[in-house]
Amino acid sequence: MRRTAKYAGIVAIVLLMASRLSWASASVIKDWSSTGGHPINKDNPKDRMYLVKGGDKITFTVKAEGVEKYIWQVNKEVQNGAEGNTFTFTVPNEKGIWEIHVIAVSGKDKAHAEWVISTLMKEEAPTFFDYFTDGKWTNRKQTDPWGRTLPEWSQPRGIRHNTTRCFLDAGKRGSTSVTMMAPCNAAYGTWKWRCVRYPKRSSIIFGNGGFSAGTSTPAYLYFNLSGKTTGFTANPWPAENITPSEWGGRKGEWLGQTVIRTHDGWYYRFIDGDLVPNTLARENTCSNCSHVVIKSFWNAHIDCIEVYKNRYLWPGERNRVRYGQYITHFHWTYRPRRGFYPVERRKGIIVAGHEVTLKEIANLLGRNDLFKYDEESKTALCSTDLVVLGGASLIIKDEKLRFHSPAPGGCYFRLKNGAEVRIINSTVESATAEPFYWMLTSDLNFERYKDNREERDWGNDIVNFAGRLIIRNSVIRKSGWLLIHGARQLVLENVKFLEMVNVDKGSYGPSGGLGNRVKFRKAIGGKYAFQLFNRYTLFGDPPFMIRGCIFSGGSEPANISLIGSDHIGKINIYDTDFSKAVLSFRKHPRWFQWFSTWPSEKNCPEQRWFNGTFNLINCKLPSTLKVQTDRAYVLPKYYLDVKVVNKSGKPIAGAYVSVRNETDTGYPPENIQPVVTSFVDCIDEQLAWPNSTKWIKIRDIDNCIDPQDIPAFLMKHAICNTPGYSGEVSDIRKDEKGRITHFVDRGYRHFSAWKSTKTAEARATFEYDFTYDDDGLLVRYTKTRVCYPPTKGWWGWGRKSKYVYTLKYKRENGHILGYSITEKWAGSADKKVDDLTWYVPIKVKTNRDGHTPLPSDGLHTIILTDYLLDNSNKREFTYTITVEKDGKRKVIKGVNPGPEWYRPDPNKPTYTVVVVFDK
Repeated sequence: MRRTAKYAGIVAIVLLMASRLSWASASVIKDWSSTGGHPINKDNPKDRMYLVKGGDKITFTVKAEGVEKYIWQVNKEVQNGAEGNTFTFTVPNEKGIWEIHVIAVSGKDKAHAEWVISTLMKEEAPTFFDYFTDGKWTNRKQTDPWGRTLPEWSQPRGIRHNTTRCFLDAGKRGSTSVTMMAPCNAAYGTWKWRCVRYPKRSSIIFGNGGFSAGTSTPAYLYFNLSGKTTGFTANPWPAENITPSEWGGRKGEWLGQTVIRTHDGWYYRFIDGDLVPNTLARENTCSNCSHVVIKSFWNAHIDCIEVYKNRYLWPGERNRVRYGQYITHFHWTYRPRRGFYPVERRKGIIVAGHEVTLKEIANLLGRNDLFKYDEESKTALCSTDLVVLGGASLIIKDEKLRFHSPAPGGCYFRLKNGAEVRIINSTVESATAEPFYWMLTSDLNFERYKDNREERDWGNDIVNFAGRLIIRNSVIRKSGWLLIHGARQLVLENVKFLEMVNVDKGSYGPSGGLGNRVKFRKAIGGKYAFQLFNRYTLFGDPPFMIRGCIFSGGSEPANISLIGSDHIGKINIYDTDFSKAVLSFRKHPRWFQWFSTWPSEKNCPEQRWFNGTFNLINCKLPSTLKVQTDRAYVLPKYYLDVKVVNKSGKPIAGAYVSVRNETDTGYPPENIQPVVTSFVDCIDEQLAWPNSTKWIKIRDIDNCIDPQDIPAFLMKHAICNTPGYSGEVSDIRKDEKGRITHFVDRGYRHFSAWKSTKTAEARATFEYDFTYDDDGLLVRYTKTRVCYPPTKGWWGWGRKSKYVYTLKYKRENGHILGYSITEKWAGSADKKVDDLTWYVPIKVKTNRDGHTPLPSDGLHTIILTDYLLDNSNKREFTYTITVEKDGKRKVIKGVNPGPEWYRPDPNKPTYTVVVVFDK
């Protein structure tokens, strides 16, 4: 017993000594101060935030106990050699904000202290500012460097954030989210913050005028800007996400984030100055805001929050133009280790700023041997590659850019993912016998995020341009390889592409071991002057336009390849001369939702493709159109000109002219107005996982269709007969007058999930009912949807959804000139899906000269389809024209559009249908 008591006493003494040693070793910062320089808004040495001047030397000091070492950081960067309890910092002679942070370390224990100094004047300061320098997020007593009170954050949820380390730490909350918010009314401008990359799952969402930073694998990257409840949201599609390893950061490293939203709605997201791939987007649904909201999960860390209302702080402005090396092509290899390695490097002028001009490039570069600008003639001579980085923009207006290649191989005009180039009233050409080559990011010219790194260990190649190319009233001479894959905005208006050359500059090497991707590259590759692949949702005003252009080859016809994506929108090309080109058309391969793979022919052959529909409106075409694949459809179309005269040949004004396709009502007359779309809830078009669902857009009604033809049109273009589905229309019912009153569209779709040999079946049934009024006009129809996903998702199993469409008509003198459709979801809240939108007129009136309106009146111009061409068949269409005036009526049948209708000037008809009103 005594021995036991003796040992117990010894253990107690040891534990007490260990406890005291542990307590004594804990680092504690007792005091802090800063001295020196020319401070403003600093009342005493303990002030943590104040203004300084460039060149000031500021000494920061902490007094602490139990410290083994000190770690000093400036803007999260460790300062080598700064090891004591004092640190002297020389303020750079520039505008900026600097965070001075010290960590007092004792074993695993750390204590933190922080200062923030700035050279920005009050009018230059962030509208919203919080670095959590005081270690608090509420009950703040200190002021920011400009003497303003710090934000007071509120927290709707009970779990508390920790800011004692001078940054926001959400802590290890599991899947529980933590939300906090502070007032901020910025809807446009610049948002900046820093976050830490962690290996565990984490997501930070700044809503209601904020931003987010996903730090999981994979990570959803959001920018959510809204009013109090709803509004602007711009986020990458799942297929566009990048993982943290692609950010270029290491575990525990702080990453700088910047989001810019311009007043015209364009949204940019940068990480450490590099545009995040595929995040350039445009949203216009919110013009005001109330708060910055942080919604965080897991162990998220965030700091250095700055919001600049109505101001744009573009990354790269300090280094707008430089000359250096860039990587042109990558190949995947397992040696020396697994990753992407560059196989071609070139040197060029690299543009990183916003709205850079040719004159600026010459002035900032200062290398006449590489880039020379003549101000009198406004001509630039470029003797090397010209590279525009993602998020940067180059403006060429009323100027001439001439590429002068000093050696064989030509100069590259390289536009990277998310770049913007605007060429207005200008000329871009080669000044030598060697052409210049467009090199936009594409499947055949892919890039890597932060591709200045020598290798990449994770993630897919970037194959979308996802940028903006706008060329108007310009000449592009002696160029080749203009491949536009997945643009965000594309406008080619009144552009002459002359002396185009056919060339293959593509990279066909392995990509991450994904053999199907390599197969696809080879399938679409070849020698091209121009290739368009519209697989992205486009934005802008307008989002897409090819009008009034000339595509002409030099010694041989220009090879032009068009790859369509009907789920994005049919390609409409207007008033363009292709007579000296070879036109080929292809369908569009699908992608899985999260992986850039080509679906397996064995497991899911029916979902490998989207249809590609190409409308060539008033275009001068070559003698042969090459439709290379099935599910690709070409429809040459022409403007209709009708002149109504009396027996004496005198023009009749105010006569009503209507047109009907007498061959197939599924291809009705139309006009220049964009096709109106509506939301339809259906199976995900890019399904990757069995329970994946989302809203998609499809085209229910083409413009200018007679409302009485809507039932037949919907039946012909039923959902389950669209790409990816197999099915049939059944149970067709008609009334005594032969009008369709009911039909059912039943279909299914097989698919296989990633890395799975099993297939699943998604079934969908759509039931339509139609109601007519006493005059025989369609006034209402309903669509009832029942979907059976492969697994029970949020839809519920076999849940019904009902949509009600109500038609209203525009009338004049008893004639129907147009109609609108109001779409509602007949759910518990009777949610209104689509606002009232007037469709184009189905009848137009003749002008004073007796003619129907010209294309300059886009709302009333009538366009007729000549024929439909696929890879196995050609279907000609003829039309019936009906003219009415003062109770009189004249009908002309068998009108057959053709190449003789082509108009070099769209507003000067070359073929006129003359209707003599002799009855």
